[in-house]
Amino acid sequence: YEVLGNDPHVGRHLVFLLKDAGLKSVRNGGMFFGACADEPHFGMIADNLIGILEGAGETMTGGGLITPDVYDRAMAALRGWKKHPAAAQWYMLCWAEGLVKS
Repeated sequence: YEVLGNDPHVGRHLVFLLKDAGLKSVRNGGMFFGACADEPHFGMIADNLIGILEGAGETMTGGGLITPDVYDRAMAALRGWKKHPAAAQWYMLCWAEGLVKS
């Protein structure tokens, strides 16, 4: 993420960004996303992750971040992981709310 100019830790800075923009911070929190292999929607969640990484494949390999061979092996392993009976995936989404100061 950082090589491409993104901040993988932006969630930790959301309230600061609100304040820096002149807003009044109202609240913040996080949402949990995830599933495990036995849940009916696990396949869709795993496919979402696979799709994101497939979409980033050219950027990762073309930018020299990972070799095409390593990328292909990792994607094959990820597709295999999706079928594992103990597969699980989770992540947090941080959010913050701000209002224009009156």
